[in-house]
Amino acid sequence: KENAEGRVEMKLASTRRNLQRAYLQRLSSFALSSDSSAAMGDMSAVARMKLVELANELDQILASDRVDYKSAKGRGDDAYAKAFLLDVREKIKLTLDPVQTTGDSSGGIVISF
Repeated sequence: KENAEGRVEMKLASTRRNLQRAYLQRLSSFALSSDSSAAMGDMSAVARMKLVELANELDQILASDRVDYKSAKGRGDDAYAKAFLLDVREKIKLTLDPVQTTGDSSGGIVISF
């Protein structure tokens, strides 16, 4: 909701952040599933679609200069809320575009995309 100055207050209590983390974990596990059954293939596609939608919403929120991150009770600024959203966005990015690392014969690390 916008306040009188046209700004949006973002309030994310720790309980809500924990529920959202669990939801993200579930979506990510479906999106990355190696189960090749038809049903799981559809579930994986839907999970990836939801992650893309969520990433786009987060990009808009995080890029906006009209969002005020407030504590759940509205008392002051809440750095945890913005940090949480940044962390979720990064986890979605890693889920949708994972980078795999493997060791090579010299003991170094090879990064493959």
